[in-house]
Amino acid sequence: MQKTKLISLMKRIFVILFVCCLNAGCEKDVLSLQGNLKMTFYNHPADLTVTIYSLEDKDTPIYEVTPEWDGTLDMPLNVGNYLIKPYSTQHYYQEIGLQIMQDKTTTIKYNEYNRVVEKIN
Repeated sequence: MQKTKLISLMKRIFVILFVCCLNAGCEKDVLSLQGNLKMTFYNHPADLTVTIYSLEDKDTPIYEVTPEWDGTLDMPLNVGNYLIKPYSTQHYYQEIGLQIMQDKTTTIKYNEYNRVVEKIN
Protein backbone atom coordinates (compact mmCIF):
# COMPACT_ATOMS: atom_id res chain seq x y z
CA MET A 1 0.00 0.00 0.00
CA GLN A 2 2.80 2.42 0.92
CA LYS A 3 4.63 1.58 -2.28
CA THR A 4 1.64 2.44 -4.51
CA LYS A 5 1.11 5.76 -2.71
CA LEU A 6 4.78 6.60 -3.22
CA ILE A 7 4.60 5.71 -6.92
CA SER A 8 1.40 7.76 -7.30
CA LEU A 9 3.03 10.74 -5.59
CA MET A 10 6.12 10.47 -7.81
CA LYS A 11 3.91 10.35 -10.92
CA ARG A 12 2.13 13.53 -9.82
CA ILE A 13 5.41 15.29 -9.15
CA PHE A 14 6.75 14.18 -12.53
CA VAL A 15 3.61 15.45 -14.31
CA ILE A 16 3.81 18.80 -12.49
CA LEU A 17 7.50 19.21 -13.33
CA PHE A 18 6.84 18.24 -16.95
CA VAL A 19 4.05 20.82 -17.26
CA CYS A 20 6.25 23.49 -15.65
CA CYS A 21 9.06 22.76 -18.10
CA LEU A 22 6.69 22.98 -21.06
CA ASN A 23 5.23 26.22 -19.79
CA ALA A 24 8.67 27.77 -19.31
CA GLY A 25 9.45 27.18 -22.99
CA CYS A 26 6.26 28.94 -24.09
CA GLU A 27 7.41 32.48 -23.39
CA LYS A 28 6.12 34.92 -25.94
CA ASP A 29 8.92 35.88 -28.26
CA VAL A 30 8.48 39.40 -29.51
CA LEU A 31 9.20 39.30 -33.21
CA SER A 32 8.72 42.59 -34.95
CA LEU A 33 8.17 42.37 -38.67
CA GLN A 34 7.89 46.11 -39.03
CA GLY A 35 10.05 49.03 -39.88
CA ASN A 36 9.40 52.74 -39.95
CA LEU A 37 8.91 55.28 -42.74
CA LYS A 38 9.84 58.88 -42.05
CA MET A 39 9.18 61.52 -44.72
CA THR A 40 9.82 65.25 -44.78
CA PHE A 41 8.37 67.72 -47.30
CA TYR A 42 9.77 71.21 -47.80
CA ASN A 43 7.00 73.87 -48.20
CA HIS A 44 4.26 71.31 -48.77
CA PRO A 45 0.78 72.41 -49.93
CA ALA A 46 -2.24 71.89 -47.70
CA ASP A 47 -3.81 69.34 -50.04
CA LEU A 48 -0.78 67.01 -50.16
CA THR A 49 -1.71 63.33 -49.87
CA VAL A 50 0.81 60.51 -49.72
CA THR A 51 -0.42 57.26 -51.23
CA ILE A 52 1.48 54.07 -50.40
CA TYR A 53 1.31 51.00 -52.64
CA SER A 54 2.85 47.57 -52.38
CA LEU A 55 5.16 46.91 -55.34
CA GLU A 56 3.23 43.68 -55.91
CA ASP A 57 -0.03 45.62 -56.50
CA LYS A 58 0.45 49.15 -57.80
CA ASP A 59 -3.27 49.62 -58.51
CA THR A 60 -4.64 49.30 -54.98
CA PRO A 61 -3.33 51.73 -52.36
CA ILE A 62 -2.51 50.37 -48.92
CA TYR A 63 -2.56 53.77 -47.19
CA GLU A 64 -3.52 57.32 -48.05
CA VAL A 65 -2.17 59.71 -45.44
CA THR A 66 -1.54 63.43 -45.10
CA PRO A 67 1.63 64.84 -43.57
CA GLU A 68 1.57 66.74 -40.29
CA TRP A 69 1.35 70.54 -40.33
CA ASP A 70 5.16 70.78 -40.37
CA GLY A 71 5.50 68.55 -43.45
CA THR A 72 6.57 65.39 -41.64
CA LEU A 73 5.13 61.92 -41.89
CA ASP A 74 6.16 59.12 -39.56
CA MET A 75 4.49 55.74 -39.70
CA PRO A 76 5.19 52.03 -39.15
CA LEU A 77 5.03 49.71 -42.14
CA ASN A 78 5.40 45.98 -42.52
CA VAL A 79 8.67 44.72 -43.96
CA GLY A 80 8.50 44.86 -47.75
CA ASN A 81 8.86 46.90 -50.93
CA TYR A 82 6.66 49.93 -51.48
CA LEU A 83 5.89 52.63 -54.01
CA ILE A 84 5.28 56.09 -52.58
CA LYS A 85 3.20 58.55 -54.63
CA PRO A 86 2.75 62.02 -53.15
CA TYR A 87 -0.10 63.93 -54.81
CA SER A 88 -1.23 67.54 -54.82
CA THR A 89 -3.49 69.44 -57.20
CA GLN A 90 -1.01 72.33 -57.11
CA HIS A 91 2.34 70.54 -57.50
CA TYR A 92 3.94 67.50 -59.10
CA TYR A 93 5.88 65.22 -56.73
CA GLN A 94 8.42 62.58 -57.68
CA GLU A 95 7.36 58.99 -56.99
CA ILE A 96 9.83 56.75 -55.19
CA GLY A 97 10.24 53.04 -54.56
CA LEU A 98 11.67 51.93 -51.24
CA GLN A 99 12.25 48.96 -49.03
CA ILE A 100 11.20 48.78 -45.40
CA MET A 101 13.52 46.57 -43.34
CA GLN A 102 12.92 45.01 -39.96
CA ASP A 103 13.44 47.41 -37.03
CA LYS A 104 14.96 50.08 -39.34
CA THR A 105 13.81 53.57 -40.27
CA THR A 106 13.73 54.58 -43.94
CA THR A 107 13.99 58.36 -44.32
CA ILE A 108 12.84 60.28 -47.40
CA LYS A 109 13.30 64.04 -47.84
CA TYR A 110 11.75 66.16 -50.58
CA ASN A 111 13.25 69.55 -51.46
CA GLU A 112 11.53 72.79 -52.51
CA TYR A 113 11.35 71.47 -56.10
CA ASN A 114 9.40 68.39 -54.92
CA ARG A 115 12.25 66.03 -55.75
CA VAL A 116 13.75 63.43 -53.49
CA VAL A 117 17.04 64.78 -52.19
CA GLU A 118 17.77 62.19 -49.54
CA LYS A 119 16.86 58.53 -49.13
CA ILE A 120 18.36 56.67 -46.18
CA ASN A 121 17.65 53.03 -45.35
